[in-house]
Amino acid sequence: MRWMAAGERVLLTLWVGSLWTARYVVAPLLFAQLGEPRLAGALAGAMFTVVAHIGLACGGVLTLVQWLQRPSLRNWRAWVMLIMVVLIGAGEFGIRRYMVPGAPDFGRLHGIAQSIFLVVSLLGLVLVAAGLRARRE
Repeated sequence: MRWMAAGERVLLTLWVGSLWTARYVVAPLLFAQLGEPRLAGALAGAMFTVVAHIGLACGGVLTLVQWLQRPSLRNWRAWVMLIMVVLIGAGEFGIRRYMVPGAPDFGRLHGIAQSIFLVVSLLGLVLVAAGLRARRE
């Protein structure tokens, strides 16, 4: 089952790597280089939608695989992935749909979305650092 372990690592890399790249590399570059905040925001928003869909797909598959491989309530990796998927879904389908640039509550919603993204990024860091499989003693 080495191919399955390799597939899991690839999905985790795609998921967490896209999160970090979009938020901490590409989005800041858009705002720094374009000189037009509305355009940069629109492009960043479109990019975050793609990243959210990648996260929902990869995270959904990885969470399911974790539960199937280790069906236990103590499977912390599966819980972390599930929390990440739920937060991504809440951000994409709950908060982002109400984020209208220039609207009075845009700043508050943007702050909530950024906080969610930070939490998901940090949880992803935990998964990458720990690996997907428990180490054998």
